[in-house]
Amino acid sequence: MERRGPLPPYTLVITTPDEVITDRVGIREVTVSDAVVHLNGRPITLRGVNRHDSDPTTGPVVDLEHMLWDLRLMKEHNINAVRSSHYPNDPRFYQLCDEHGFYVMSEADNESHGTQSRFLADPSWDNQVEHWNEPIADNPEWTEATVDRMRLCVHREKNRPSIISWSAGNECSYGCTLEAALFWAKEFDPTRLTHYESSYYRDSKRRYDYSCIDLYSRMYPAIEEIRDYLDSDPDKPFILVEYCHAMGNSPGDLEDYWEIIRADERMCGGFVWEWCDHAVTAGTSDDGRPIQLYGGDHDEAVHDGNFCVDGLVSPDRVPHPGLAELKNVQRPARVVEYDQDEGLLTIHNDLDHTDLSQYLRISYEVRCDGVVVDREDLDLVEPVPPHTSVMLRCEPKVPPTGRCHLLVTYRLARPDSLLTAGHILGFDEIALRNADRRHRWVAALAGRPIGETRLPVRREGTRIEVDSDRLSCAIDTRTGLPVSLSSEGRELLERPVELNIWRAPTDNDRHARLEWERAHYHQVVGPSSTASTRRRGRVRHHQRRCRPRGALGPARPARTARVDPHRRRRPEPEPATASDAGLPQPAAPGAAPLPARVHEPGRLLRPGPAGELRRQAPRQPTTAPSAPTSSTSTRTTSGPRRTAATPTATRSSSPGAG
Repeated sequence: MERRGPLPPYTLVITTPDEVITDRVGIREVTVSDAVVHLNGRPITLRGVNRHDSDPTTGPVVDLEHMLWDLRLMKEHNINAVRSSHYPNDPRFYQLCDEHGFYVMSEADNESHGTQSRFLADPSWDNQVEHWNEPIADNPEWTEATVDRMRLCVHREKNRPSIISWSAGNECSYGCTLEAALFWAKEFDPTRLTHYESSYYRDSKRRYDYSCIDLYSRMYPAIEEIRDYLDSDPDKPFILVEYCHAMGNSPGDLEDYWEIIRADERMCGGFVWEWCDHAVTAGTSDDGRPIQLYGGDHDEAVHDGNFCVDGLVSPDRVPHPGLAELKNVQRPARVVEYDQDEGLLTIHNDLDHTDLSQYLRISYEVRCDGVVVDREDLDLVEPVPPHTSVMLRCEPKVPPTGRCHLLVTYRLARPDSLLTAGHILGFDEIALRNADRRHRWVAALAGRPIGETRLPVRREGTRIEVDSDRLSCAIDTRTGLPVSLSSEGRELLERPVELNIWRAPTDNDRHARLEWERAHYHQVVGPSSTASTRRRGRVRHHQRRCRPRGALGPARPARTARVDPHRRRRPEPEPATASDAGLPQPAAPGAAPLPARVHEPGRLLRPGPAGELRRQAPRQPTTAPSAPTSSTSTRTTSGPRRTAATPTATRSSSPGAG
């Protein structure tokens, strides 16, 4: 991550006859011009995450070593910004952000999301929005308390140069209390930006004042919604204050978001939800792995299940695959074109303040069928200013046969405050042309004379059998599917192969799953397709967000928390066929109770009936992730980023999960 703006901070010493005050300060200017956020006169891009003070052993109490651990991991993965969701963090954390070069959005300790979930005769989403702000957000009795939360947030950290924005809180709806809090913040500190995402949810009772909000903020919008906003000649920068909900096997739409962020300066970036999984350590398993507990593991009646296990890293800071994806999507440089005939490689500098030639080193490898056959460094001999491109001579040796790729790698040129020189910042991979692009092993196999590969074939009724020295296969002519597959006399199939369009739903499928079941996809075939649905209804997690528009029909209204107080902590025994879907199995009657969930770095597991660890189905957010939201390509271009300016917000189908 590039160093920028006020860094390194200066040491300020104030001496009086009675005391000496020493602090680290910085000098910088944050402005908005033509709907673009500038720092010291240059457009900036926030490559951020939402972070809590959170530790699996000490809970919300974290020490300096833990904070540095977080910041080092962030910096290793090209993260340059933190939102202190949803309360001011430990004061030392902001000082560390000053020292190591992170932008910060500091958020007031204010959230009244639960007022959206009140019992209403009309439970429709529009009616929830209509009444959401009545108990607190638009209730004058709460104005002083709300302004006080804002004042406490601002006064405590007003001297921290890393803080470029104050946020009035999270998911409270909008009304007179927030209008007053934001007015105070803007009057007291006009040098920083103001933010409040929940102003997006508007009712019809009156016209509200949004003049003290500098950023147009959204959570989990569809790509089409962002494009519509940018096409409306807006006057406020767009920020994704929460996006790419990192739960379960997500996030998978990062490149789609970053294609539009990189293309338009009015997109000032965003904060992935969220940095870490939240779970509580409860000893270790017999094989030494930590046991992590979450909602429902304490016999509590009201809980969110695993909805807090939704981060880019595990509770003990083991990176999930999504963090590696985020790192490379946010890499500081990108190959935007390669002309293999001319041997010219075009690389774009995505940094906001730093010359690429001073920041990183570039090298390439040619890999043929996975084997490195050529390697060389590419020198940046000329300056490459921010958001410009450079053409480099790149003429690798490409074998005439085999699947060949050019792997371009970016490494940190000089040691940073948290990183060592040579740290890998990202990579690009480009397919190379040659005479025969087939994998050489496949080509050799295909080139063998037909006589050498002829196998005996027998047909008996509706069964076709094919045999080789080590493998035998029988196919049903009515279905075209294998009914038997054996290797050296050992049968590999438990039963004939079936056509099955059902798969075990993930967390992000929670709304799409209802559509699948309504279409009876789970009933297309027998036991194997229905086993994965039996777990439904045991723990009903709080439904916070809806899928994007266009994802399997119109968006559904947000679901309120539905918890069965009579739900048993451990499920009753199920038929053994649940294993067909890879689901966790309960203990047999009379057996010892199952231990708590066991955490393995990067995944949550639950012991099976015989001590076998089974991976739990990963959870994802209610915004159905993948992406019927956009047909955009992930190919990037080297053209200049557009500048321009915010439409009137329309109601969303549901608030975010923050």
